This record gives sequence, C-alpha cells and structure tokens, in this order.
Amino acid sequence: MQSAFALTRNIRHDRLLTSARQRTSHFLILECPDMPQGYLPILVMLIVASAFAAIALVVSAVLGPKRPSRAKNEAYESGVLPFGDARRRFPIQFYVIAVLFILFDIEVILLYPWAVLARKMGLFGLVEIAIFAVILLAGFIYAWKNDAFKWL
Repeated sequence: MQSAFALTRNIRHDRLLTSARQRTSHFLILECPDMPQGYLPILVMLIVASAFAAIALVVSAVLGPKRPSRAKNEAYESGVLPFGDARRRFPIQFYVIAVLFILFDIEVILLYPWAVLARKMGLFGLVEIAIFAVILLAGFIYAWKNDAFKWL
C-alpha cells in the first residue's frame, strides 16, 4: 500500500504530464526518431531560403530581357576593362604575403573570444594565450628573417 505522500506525488506528476500534453497538442510536432526537434527550425529555414533562391533565379531567367551584345559578354572587373593575358604568373611574394595575412588575421579573431572570457579562465587562460602568442611570435620572427615582409 502506498503512503499518502507517494500517492499525492504520483497524482501531481500525472497532472503535470497531462497539462504538458495539452499544451503541445496545439502545435504541429513532426515525429522523426532520427532528428532532434531542435533542428526542425533550421531545416525549415534552409528549405525556405533554397526555395526563395530557386524561384528568384527561375523568374529572372524567364521574365528578364535577353539582349546579348559583345560589350555585355566581355569580362569586366573592378571598373577596368581587362588587358593582357589573364593567366600571367604572379610572384611568389604575393602568395607569401597572402598566407601571412590570413595567419595573423586568424590570430586576431582568436584573441577576441579570449579577451571576453579572460577573467573566467584565470591563470589557465593566461598560460594558454601566452603559449599561443609565443608560437605566433616564432612564426613572425621566422617570416621576418626570411624577408617575407619585403614588398619588392
């Protein structure tokens, strides 16, 4: 035989479950055992965005004017008409500068979250960012000694 306390607790639990079922019965809930319900809004957004893009492309292709000309078919970049061969070789220095820019740009991006959480991380966070900075400083010194920062 159950005690009065256990019986009261079971009745309350049943009432809570019943009220929760009644509240959710008003909404459309898709039952899919493989997909968590939290991803459903993201899936709906992706479907709506894809449909909007497809409709916009189809409507512009069907209703848009079609008057091709030689001037419209030419390459046009940055407001300048092209000259020379588009497949010319770039000096390796251009690529080195690009890679260094990406490296130090990512450094700044990774420093921002650390700065926000610096006080919460305490000494551990300080040691981690010091190691990160030393590794980047070593890369910077290596690039400097190999004249990677020369522009010509």
